[in-house]
Amino acid sequence: MVRLAPFILRLLAAVGILQLAYSAQAQIVRPSTSVYHLLRGESPHWLEGPYDSGPPSVLYGEDELILYNQYHLRYFPHLKRRTAQEHSDTISGIAQLRTGVDRALLFATNNYTDATLSDLINPIEDAESIGSELRERYGFEVEIVRNPREEDIYSTIDRYRRMTMSADDQIFIFFAGHGTYYGNRDVGQGYIIPSDGTSNRRSSWISHANLAQEVDALSAGRILLVLDVCYGGSFVERSRATLDPYGSASPVDIYRNYGRYRARLALTSGAMEYVSDGIPGRHSPFTHHILEALRSGGGEDGLLTFQDLVASAERTIDATPLYGGFGRNEPGSKFFLIRQSGR
Repeated sequence: MVRLAPFILRLLAAVGILQLAYSAQAQIVRPSTSVYHLLRGESPHWLEGPYDSGPPSVLYGEDELILYNQYHLRYFPHLKRRTAQEHSDTISGIAQLRTGVDRALLFATNNYTDATLSDLINPIEDAESIGSELRERYGFEVEIVRNPREEDIYSTIDRYRRMTMSADDQIFIFFAGHGTYYGNRDVGQGYIIPSDGTSNRRSSWISHANLAQEVDALSAGRILLVLDVCYGGSFVERSRATLDPYGSASPVDIYRNYGRYRARLALTSGAMEYVSDGIPGRHSPFTHHILEALRSGGGEDGLLTFQDLVASAERTIDATPLYGGFGRNEPGSKFFLIRQSGR
C-alpha cells in the first residue's frame, strides 16, 4: 500500500470526523480482530459492515489506520504493525506451548464407476492444493486418498483410530466429491457418495451420521472436518457465534485459553443445496476461499483459526456454508493452524 504523510492522514481523519458527525450510520469503533487482519496485509473484506457501497479501501501510516468508501470513513489512531521480531516471537511463543502433531487426511473423488453419476473436475486438485498449503505452510503430515471406495474411506479412518494421539494432536479431514440427501427437510439425512457408490443404492453411500461417529471416535484432541459436497449442510446445525470472540487477546493467550478444550468442528460448503464443482483448474468456489485463508499464513501473527476459515468460506457466492460442532465437541473449542517459522 502507498505510505501517506502523517499530515495527509490527519487531514483525511478530520474530514472523516466531520462526516461522522453528520452520518447516523458511520461511527468510530474500537479496533477488532478484523482490523488487525487488515494490518497484517489481508484484504479489506475481513472488516465487518455496514458498508453500503462495498468493502472499504485502506490507508495507513506509521501508527494510524483509515478505512473509507463512498459513504463511510473510520479512523483508528495508535495502531502499529508488528515488527519482524515481534512476529517471530509470536510464532515461537505458540510453538513452545505445542506438544502435539498436526495431521491432514483428505478424500477426493473425481471419477465414479456408476455411469449415472457425472465425473467431477476439481476435487482431487482441490485436495492436493489444500494438502500442499497445510504441509508447506503449517507443518501438517498430509495423506490424500484419491477416488476412494467406501471400503477405502472406512479402512483409512479406522487406521487413524488405531493411532495413539494426544489431547494436543490435531486432524484436518477434508471430503470433496458428490453428496446427496435422502428424505425431506424434516426427516432425512445427507450422504457422501464414494467412487464405487451407485445413484440408486443408498446402502452404497456413507451417511453423515456414520461419518460423524467414525471421526468423533478418533483420539486426537482437536478435529476439523471440512465437507465440499452437495447437501453437506445436513451435517451441522448452523452456528451464528461471533467471528471475533477474542477481542485484543494475543495469539499465545488464545491458544493457552482455548487449546485445552476438545474440538469436533465441521465446516460445509453449503446448506441443503447443490454446490458448484467450479471451473476446470480454478478450484470449487468454496475451496477457492479456503485456500485464500490458508495462503494468508494467519497474517502477521501466524495463527489461523477455525473462525478465520469460516469468515473466508462465507464469501462463497450462490451457496451458504454452514459450521458448528458435533460429537464430543466441548464449548469454547478451537482449531489452530500455526504457520511454520519462515513460511
